[in-house]
Amino acid sequence: MAKIQGILDDDASIAKSVRIVHLSIEHKKNAWLFKHSTFVGLIELLAKSPRLPHTLRLHFCKGEIGFEDPVLVTGRLLQSFFSYSLTVLDLKCYKQASLCLFLVCPGLKEVFLDDVVAEKSYDQYPGHYYSGREPPALERLDYRGSHTVVRQLLALPFQAAVVSWSHLRFLTLSPHEREGIAYLQPILDAACDTLEELRLTNLRVVWGSAG
Repeated sequence: MAKIQGILDDDASIAKSVRIVHLSIEHKKNAWLFKHSTFVGLIELLAKSPRLPHTLRLHFCKGEIGFEDPVLVTGRLLQSFFSYSLTVLDLKCYKQASLCLFLVCPGLKEVFLDDVVAEKSYDQYPGHYYSGREPPALERLDYRGSHTVVRQLLALPFQAAVVSWSHLRFLTLSPHEREGIAYLQPILDAACDTLEELRLTNLRVVWGSAG
């Protein structure tokens, strides 16, 4: 991180060009990252850019790993530029993912989910992380091995919608996953007026956005 910060400090134009923030989490003990002064400094440096990063990739490199302190991570996103600049969220191999990530980033347009498991309870989250927040209007959803997240997105875990389906244009899922395909019809019903493309594939989801 110090090396990256040094590069950005030496050439401010590089920081202004950053559009994607990619975090690869390899260890269960990871709460320190979001408290570390160098990481905080990098986020503050990127926040000065006239064109803020719009894509956040959270990839976990080993099975059964999630954020050690998911409430801390959600709070950091809420306090950072991501809460108003993020349009693309890419989650991979993320265990116990919080739906609060969607609600604290209301500008989300595209979500990519690969082997993501949703939180079972949100009792530990402060009410202002989810209560009274405007749900993001998704335009693209690609998911594979992530049926628990999709199930919660279609339900009302906070007595209110987590995402709005009325703008969905692109949907990708695998017809070979019994759990995942079960949510196809409810999504089609919710997005029947806007859906332009339905892609059924047994291939891994292609990550990222052309934006």
